[in-house]
Amino acid sequence: NDITNLMRASIDASIATSTDLSIITDTVTNVINQFGMETTEASRILDVLTMTANKSAVDINQLQQSLIYAGSVGKAFGLSFEEVNAILGELGNVGHRGTIAGTELARALVELSTPTDRQAEALGKYNITLEDVNAETHKITDTLKLFAEKGVSASDTMVIFGQEAGKGMAALIEGLRSGKIDFEEFIKNLNDSKGTVTELSKEMSDTVTVKYKIFTSA
Repeated sequence: NDITNLMRASIDASIATSTDLSIITDTVTNVINQFGMETTEASRILDVLTMTANKSAVDINQLQQSLIYAGSVGKAFGLSFEEVNAILGELGNVGHRGTIAGTELARALVELSTPTDRQAEALGKYNITLEDVNAETHKITDTLKLFAEKGVSASDTMVIFGQEAGKGMAALIEGLRSGKIDFEEFIKNLNDSKGTVTELSKEMSDTVTVKYKIFTSA
């Protein structure tokens, strides 16, 4: 049944990522509620989380903390689970992790959907309108890419996103500008992540078995 499958997938993910089982199960439960997913999607959730951890400088525990703040907000603005994780993964790669990254992403989405005159003035320097970046109609990954292409400065980024989210978004924009960040590639990897947990769990189990055999034969 669904509960048995959830537990089996969670145990495999715990082995694959060396993460406490309680953190795994809590994270899956939270994601299901945040993104309106089904229990049957547990394997997808865990594959995406595991791939995110493998492709970035964050672990499952840090992703759980980030998703508490960014999960529901990201879903409300039309972002998929994979897109949210890609952004959190890249934030982790620039040193913003856990609750900080989750807060930055959630705040950035809200700031882009509540326009101000100061934002309009900052955007106008680059021939960008408020409508061009509204988070309700444009993916934030596309907006950040646009800012990188237009050369939006760090100071203007702070005006556009506010103090709470500005530093993280400025770091992402710089990463996009330098070519170190590629959201499309990251999201593709997450969309193609099916089977990641099973594969890594087997590798970890095989490694432990080999080490045990070496230890007992010594």
